[in-house]
Amino acid sequence: MMNLPSSSLIFFVNSFVMKITANGVEHKWDRNEDLSRLPGHVTPLNYKLYFDFQLPDHFSYKGNVEIEVNVSKASSIIWLHSVGLSLGDVCFNEESGVKHKCIEVKTIKKKGVVGLIFLSSISGNGSLHIHFTGNIKRETLNGIYENPFVNEDGDVSTGVCTLFAATEARSGFPCFDEPALKATFDLRVSSHTYLKTVLSNMPVKDTIENISKSEYKVTTFERTPLMSTYLLCIVLGHYDRIKASLGSTLISVYTPLKRKDQGTFPLEVAIKCVEFFSSYFDVPYSLPKLDLIAVSRLSVGAMENWGLITYRESGLLVDQNHTAPSHRQKIASLVSHEISHQWFGNLVTMSWWSDLWLNEGLATFVQYIGVRDLFPDYPALPDQFCVNTSVPALRQDALESSHPIRVSIKESSEISSAFDRITYCKGASVIFMLHNYLGELTFRDGMRLYVKKYSFSNAETEDLWECLSEATGRKINVENIMREWTTLKGYPLVRVSCLESESDSTSIVLNQIPFTSNDAQENEIIWNIPITIHSYSPSNGLDSRSILLDSKEIELKFDSFDLSDLNSFIQINPDFSGFFRTAYSERLSKALSKNISEIQSPVGRLCLIDDRVSMIMADGGSTVRLLEMISSLRETETSFVVWQNICGFFFVLRTFFDDFSKAESDMFDRFCIYIMEPCLEKIKTGGFVSNNHHPDAMLYSTLIGQVGTRGHKKVHEEVSKALKGHLDGTSIIPAALRNSHFKIAASSGCVNLSQMLSLYRDTDLIEEKNRVLYAMGYFKDENVLSQVLDFSLSSEVQPQESLVAICSVCANKHGYRLVWSFFTANFDKFVERYGRGLFLMERLLKAVTESFCTESDLKKVREFFIKKSTSLEGFERNISQAEETIRLNITLKNRDLEGVKDFLYNWHSNIN
Repeated sequence: MMNLPSSSLIFFVNSFVMKITANGVEHKWDRNEDLSRLPGHVTPLNYKLYFDFQLPDHFSYKGNVEIEVNVSKASSIIWLHSVGLSLGDVCFNEESGVKHKCIEVKTIKKKGVVGLIFLSSISGNGSLHIHFTGNIKRETLNGIYENPFVNEDGDVSTGVCTLFAATEARSGFPCFDEPALKATFDLRVSSHTYLKTVLSNMPVKDTIENISKSEYKVTTFERTPLMSTYLLCIVLGHYDRIKASLGSTLISVYTPLKRKDQGTFPLEVAIKCVEFFSSYFDVPYSLPKLDLIAVSRLSVGAMENWGLITYRESGLLVDQNHTAPSHRQKIASLVSHEISHQWFGNLVTMSWWSDLWLNEGLATFVQYIGVRDLFPDYPALPDQFCVNTSVPALRQDALESSHPIRVSIKESSEISSAFDRITYCKGASVIFMLHNYLGELTFRDGMRLYVKKYSFSNAETEDLWECLSEATGRKINVENIMREWTTLKGYPLVRVSCLESESDSTSIVLNQIPFTSNDAQENEIIWNIPITIHSYSPSNGLDSRSILLDSKEIELKFDSFDLSDLNSFIQINPDFSGFFRTAYSERLSKALSKNISEIQSPVGRLCLIDDRVSMIMADGGSTVRLLEMISSLRETETSFVVWQNICGFFFVLRTFFDDFSKAESDMFDRFCIYIMEPCLEKIKTGGFVSNNHHPDAMLYSTLIGQVGTRGHKKVHEEVSKALKGHLDGTSIIPAALRNSHFKIAASSGCVNLSQMLSLYRDTDLIEEKNRVLYAMGYFKDENVLSQVLDFSLSSEVQPQESLVAICSVCANKHGYRLVWSFFTANFDKFVERYGRGLFLMERLLKAVTESFCTESDLKKVREFFIKKSTSLEGFERNISQAEETIRLNITLKNRDLEGVKDFLYNWHSNIN
């Protein structure tokens, strides 16, 4: 195949016209079309797409595509996306039969586009015909890439998987790679017969022998509905299948060979989720089949390709004997998330990546509704939603380097940075707030209107607000309430103060300001804040009221309420549904601290604690006072989400360790053990090991992992004994405890690296491998940790799983500086692996920097990232956040280090 010659591109700086000269013919192009977005006059309607994969002999493919288009404005240039492909034999056939041969292809690499140049203008309906060749990627996990699988003989064979989100379809085939440019797809795939499983979005129409190539077959798929290019998917390999029908929809789970039983649980969840969301949205699932497949390599946890959802093995497969209850819930949540995308994202797609949150924020929220409905035993909403979604979003959005939910995206290189906690977690959190404000049924009705109105189309944020407003009967203007939440970064701080109390009543004042801002103009911002308020007194019990704070300040009166009673308190945001922080006056704060154990809702206690953590990080709170409050929960706290948050706060204090003496560090560990022991004993007494109750299992694993890695001698003895039996096969550690026990074993030295590697190599279950990888990061010997880091990049560890071990070492006070040296030494390899994928590079940049806490650390990090700025294009915001986090660590340590030391010495003297 012959490549078309390149053309010259001439820029006239002071002109609005670019001139492209091809074969002596001048073609004018309006410079206002900067090609960050394709010109709007060419609309794709259908792709007839053919791939001819050359495996196993070559990691390449040939292909051709016929794109039916409508050209609404006459032009001699058609722009579309193509990256890393060789194009040839390009022509445009008008509907009338007139054929236009492409004379030049102009590539603008930075924009990811090519211009197809014709001698004469083209308009109306017609079809683009393009032949192309490309390579199967072997190092990166995007576009069309190598996906190994284990064949029937137990050997590793080469397969193929695609990940076209967000802008990688253009690296697989020439296309109009924007979410609003939906089209139908008629797909054919030629592949070797050893690749017995050939899957795409739609069912197989037929499979025939490839008459031009021995041992190859051609698989033809049914036509897709209108969909965006990033949702197209192809998987080639050999997998087992478990399936079931739900009405006319065939639902299947594909697993590695001989592991079909591990697909039973996700299949059950998938069936229930399709049934639930079809009812919830009052719109049936749109395709004739839905496949869920566990692939060996995937940069994201899962990808919602319409009709063919790809998962990491660890995100889909459940072993009845070896999967922990907590991991089973994670899988249920992930399945729920991706299946909800079949409506949010696939059926209704955001118009442009600036509104990515419409896909991801909505799916992140409704996944919890799905899990709550299917598994009432799982503490999904609001407990785990708040600790896993609201808290991370509030932490991230407090940074100066944050961004609005609706983020401005102009260049393709900026799109990947939008896949972050703000889009997912803040997006979900403000939806949770709105859901509670409107009421569950009204919210659901609005969602139904939205999905029905924009099915097989695209939507923007205002479209969602309009549908939700309509569901209220126009009683509420949702856009007016939500505008600031989506267009501004940050969130409000609600300050609560108490006025002089009368004998039979109490009045409080609520005042709002931005949580983190020194800008006078920003301080005038007014959010519309839905607020729930609880007041409690022994005489009146618990009273609840809800308001909308739509002004700078409001005064509220509580009749027959006497705050002078030491057992009375007022709490703002007790259900943690509001996306804001609360700062109480001294009097109100003391009342809450004294009565925190009387707050019945776990998320109420969680909110109170996390508000104080945030104030500490924002230089407006006291670490010592929070430690005192946590101490008061020692005898009474039994909620997993509260303890998870407390453990997170203890992790924040790791920045003090470099300046602790050995005695002070040990004292801090003993304090943590002292706080957690009573709850741990209660769970053990309650018979956790025998009943394996899900919430207790998560709590027990968390607490025993904490006290064990902090030096609890009795736990060390128990773990050492249990691990000995586990290693020699005489007894098996329950799956719910392996994560904690493996960590404790590595931390305490009762297991060596060789034994851990044996555990890793003796299992096929990726969940188990990841437990071992994570535990390896808990060794204390730097030489051993160096070996762990080297192993993480070996061929034994899949690229996406390498970060499990690396991030674990990052969180180890003995290893985080070691990781930085490892990261800088292997920087080029990390960029090659993760530089163009979603999430992995962002996760790595955060992990390798977030424990630094000195000015010299900050200088070292800043200088390195400046030197490597070209390689990190598109990650500028992540780098800013990393540097800002280090500065916050420095501030916290400089301010509170001595106070925490004094607290620990006082505590130590009081208990001895």
